[in-house]
Amino acid sequence: MDFYVMVARDTTASNVLNVLTPMDKLPANKLFSSLDNSYKDSAKTVAVTLDDFIENLLSEGENPVLTGVKIIGDPKDGEDKSNVERTMPKARLEYHTVAVFKKDKLIGWLNEGETIGYNYINDKVTAHSGSIAGEDGKPIVIEAIQATTKRKVKIINGEPHIYLSVKTLCNIEEVQSVENLESESTIKRLEKETEERIIERMQKTVEHVNDRFNVDIMGFGQSIYHASPKAWAKLQQQKGDDYLKSLRIHYKASAVINRVGLTDNSFLEKIKE
Repeated sequence: MDFYVMVARDTTASNVLNVLTPMDKLPANKLFSSLDNSYKDSAKTVAVTLDDFIENLLSEGENPVLTGVKIIGDPKDGEDKSNVERTMPKARLEYHTVAVFKKDKLIGWLNEGETIGYNYINDKVTAHSGSIAGEDGKPIVIEAIQATTKRKVKIINGEPHIYLSVKTLCNIEEVQSVENLESESTIKRLEKETEERIIERMQKTVEHVNDRFNVDIMGFGQSIYHASPKAWAKLQQQKGDDYLKSLRIHYKASAVINRVGLTDNSFLEKIKE
């Protein structure tokens, strides 16, 4: 339970562990701390412990995922001590997308947006930032500082339905737009667009995973099994591994912008030409 598992992408695990880093003498420690911070701050990676990975491998109705790690630069340069003495190392490690497994076989990769959607679906978002265009087309960065996803399963006319409900508490992190952030209508619009963005990410993740991989990395099957073993057995008998393609999923999101920071409006509108 006290260490994470990841996949070396386009290289070997040995090469990854040989890359020296300036922040920590042991590359394994650097990998652990970086991933621990990454998934808490961005929702663009997943942090999976060995016991969780094994549990997902053995469970019905849920397939595992792991974050990929890639070497940027020549792996041989990463083994040299001079690599840690440079401001910009010749070789460095970078977390790069998320691997999708079908049982014990890697079958593909999620992109960044799909990983964020996956984390929202599975209640694994600690913090996340994204931009929304102001009325002048310039970005307003919204930061989700708290996010909770609740999942319910209902059996309606013998068919399982999944209900996902996301609640987020947000701040306005950065503003390049000159839109008036003191206006209640502006805040309401930003909250609504944030809700729509979250729902869109979850929907697209489910659609893309179904189309490309046809595996249940979201654990919907496990949720159905725990809610009604009979409904799960019936679904497996009728649909087999294709149950995801016809599964009814209902999405809901609620976003509240708590504060807009120390400066409400951009100073750019006050600059005289």
